[in-house]
Amino acid sequence: MRLAALLLVATGLVAGAALPAAAQSIWKWRDANGGIQISDRPPPPDVPQKNILQRPAGAPGPKVEAVATAGAASAGGDAASAAAGDEDLQKKRRKSDQDKAAQAKAEKDAAAAKLAQTKAHNCEIAREQARTYESGMRITRINAQGEKEYLDDTTRAAALQSARSAQSTYCN
Repeated sequence: MRLAALLLVATGLVAGAALPAAAQSIWKWRDANGGIQISDRPPPPDVPQKNILQRPAGAPGPKVEAVATAGAASAGGDAASAAAGDEDLQKKRRKSDQDKAAQAKAEKDAAAAKLAQTKAHNCEIAREQARTYESGMRITRINAQGEKEYLDDTTRAAALQSARSAQSTYCN
């Protein structure tokens, strides 16, 4: 029994010691598609140093070339590829900005068209009400008690004035 417990404790200690070492040997980099890759092995050689996000504690840093001309040539090539990437990025941004502006304009135009349609509808209703009040027909409405009552001349004049006011608001 003691031997089994001792063996269990020893196994736990060995596993516990191995976990921090394993956690420290993690590589993390951004691949060519922009996705983040995580591995216990270093990234492929074609991954630029700037795309390596995390290195293990004992891993060597970025390589520094001893010859200045070789470093300049390499930097020139990287700069050209970075400039091409920046150019593509700028094109995508401009396209995205243009798409957003076009969408905003379309939404604004749609809102203006809907407002104009609502205004035209309200204008037509106001005109119909004014024609009704001007016709001289007897007009009834239901009062608060649910009874039918006829409009008198004062109420009709007030309603006509209200309809004309609505006309001047919506029909311009």
